[in-house]
Amino acid sequence: MLPDDVMLEMAEMELDALRDQEALHTQVKRLPAYLKAEVDELYYKFQCQLYLLAIKNQIFASLF
Repeated sequence: MLPDDVMLEMAEMELDALRDQEALHTQVKRLPAYLKAEVDELYYKFQCQLYLLAIKNQIFASLF
């Protein structure tokens, strides 16, 4: 894992910069089992936000 100070710095970056950092720092090519629950929770929250945005704007979520 990267140190907290490095992660705090990255938290302020835009998506393109984060993609570059991911390419530099990635070592593991498979999702470890201990991270699966956390990733599932993040993705679930993302999907809920996406559907709320779709409903609010009366747009099918599949169009996003």
